[in-house]
Amino acid sequence: MFAALAAEAETGLTGAAQAKWLTRLETEHGNLLAALEWCGSAPGGTLVGLELAAELSRFWSARGYYELGSRMLLAALERDTARAPTGARAKALVRAGGLALYRGDYASARPFIEESLAIHRAAGDARGEARALAGLATVALYQRDFPAAILHNEASVELYRKVGSPRGEAGAFHNLGYVALRQGDLARAREAYRAGLAVLRQVNDPELLALTLADLAVAEVRGGDTAAAQGAVREALGLVRELGARREGAYALDAAAELALALADAARAARLVGAADALREAMGSPLTPAEAEERSEFVGRLNGALGEAAAAGQVAVGRELAFDAAMAYAQGEGAGAAGA
Repeated sequence: MFAALAAEAETGLTGAAQAKWLTRLETEHGNLLAALEWCGSAPGGTLVGLELAAELSRFWSARGYYELGSRMLLAALERDTARAPTGARAKALVRAGGLALYRGDYASARPFIEESLAIHRAAGDARGEARALAGLATVALYQRDFPAAILHNEASVELYRKVGSPRGEAGAFHNLGYVALRQGDLARAREAYRAGLAVLRQVNDPELLALTLADLAVAEVRGGDTAAAQGAVREALGLVRELGARREGAYALDAAAELALALADAARAARLVGAADALREAMGSPLTPAEAEERSEFVGRLNGALGEAAAAGQVAVGRELAFDAAMAYAQGEGAGAAGA
């Protein structure tokens, strides 16, 4: 029953019904974890557990359950009968790599994804190979190896087009936008993000759409188009609240903070930064090294606008906001925080 539910949910989590499936999986989460535990000791349960853990990884990622998801995937992968180079293992490996990435554990992420890539290539599985190459591109992105990121990304796009996966292409456009944004090429970043958005609106993937909108908003702010940024931030926050997507919520708060500072509301920007930082800490999902450098520069600008003590005080106020309250505050619903 629960294996069938997870398999159906995995498909649902990449389409317009994401919010419905996230809510349902949250409701059934305790039962699903119990099913995973049962798979660990039941005769013939290893393969079922491996598939179940891989299928739940999108849910764990969306809700910020990174440590739990990593633990469940590792337990499934480490069972003796799960070590054969099967498609199920390859899928679980790339998902384990993704969760490790979001936890900032780049050293663990790479070997997971490389093993997945080797299994898919040996099996002639082009879709799986594309997914693993996209994972390696993301590892390179987060470690600021942009030439390697672009190389893996291009190879991934070629395969995604071959197998007909527009969502995979959209993810690749997002990666290209990320590289350009980190390199300060705002025109190229906006072009890549907008190309990704065009695809995502056709395939109806609200989670990736929210992340892409948030990153596009940052590029728009830095390029001086605050009107375009406001629209992107507004839509991203609306999607995040509908989905309860915490990782995407952190990036939407970052974008809202950049927009607020550009509009000369430094106190609001500081609260939003505090809310984003607290959310990431709660998830155990730190900023990447490049993002951390940008955050340090941004906090320096807040200190210059407010004074160091006042800026720190506003950040502290924002850190007290729970997820729902932070999203409401970012959308301008009420004060949202004391002293707002």
